Amino acid sequence: MFTPSLTTGTEKTGSGSIPDSTRGHEEDLPQRFPLFVKRGLDVLGSLAGLLTLSPVFLIIALGVKLTSKGPVLFRQERVDRGARPSLS
Repeated sequence: MFTPSLTTGTEKTGSGSIPDSTRGHEEDLPQRFPLFVKRGLDVLGSLAGLLTLSPVFLIIALGVKLTSKGPVLFRQERVDRGARPSLS
């Protein structure tokens, strides 16, 4: 059983070195919580955030479009290294 301590993890005791309280738990993560589950939760969370905030983004875009004569998203023509124009 792991008992957290206030040592740095480099001190030696009778049973070996005491593990640092900030290390040792990362190795257990893949066995306890598979990475594909974490990835799925990340994707679902980001989709939920986008769906929740999309009305706010739409209101902001409409406000920009109604109050200015330019496009909602700014685009500028630039010249790259080969002297070719490109939009960014």
